[in-house]
This record gives sequence, structure tokens and C-alpha cells, in this order.
Amino acid sequence: MSVASRILSILRSQALATSRTFFERARGHREPSRQNEPRRATGKDPKLATYYANLEIPYGAGREEVESAWKRQARRYHPDRHATDPERQAVATELLQGINHAYTEICRHLASSKR
Repeated sequence: MSVASRILSILRSQALATSRTFFERARGHREPSRQNEPRRATGKDPKLATYYANLEIPYGAGREEVESAWKRQARRYHPDRHATDPERQAVATELLQGINHAYTEICRHLASSKR
């Protein structure tokens, strides 16, 4: 997967997450207050779903699968692999930061759900 197609897949996953909430609001769907109402056990957290999509793994994957996907993505989009082209290196740096953030948040969620 090229860097450009990776960017498009990330943007697409973020657009899907925001478009769903937009259409729910347009239809008059009231979003539950996160402070007053507990999250449904069967529902997906849209932010967490985006992190899983950034690592290109299914929602709810286990720690081992998350770690292997993170390593695979980090190898593929590491800025040192694109050192000859400064523009691609800058894009790869942003992608790697997003991948690292997604990995951190998913690991944080998995650690808190075990408690």
C-alpha cells in the first residue's frame, strides 16, 4: 500500500465516523450524554473504531494482533524508508505519529478493560 493510499484510507475511516454522527443528528437522533448515561456494551466507540481502522485491524482485536499490526505499519511507513524524498518523509512522519497514537490508545483501552 502506498503512502497516498494509506492517507486516503485513514481519511475515509475518519470521514465515515463523522458522517454517521452527522446523519444521526440530522435525523433528530439524540446522542446520549457521556457523563450521565453509561455506554452500551454492544456499541462501538467511534473514536476507538477509528484507531483500529488506522491500524487496519478489526474492531475488538486482541493485544497480540494490535501489537503485530502496529509493528507492520511502523515498518511500512517509517520516515527513514522515505529519506530520499523530503515530501514523502514528512507524510510518513505524520502517518507514523497517527499509528503510534492509535496503538497507545488501543493499549490503554485494553489495559483498562481488563481491570
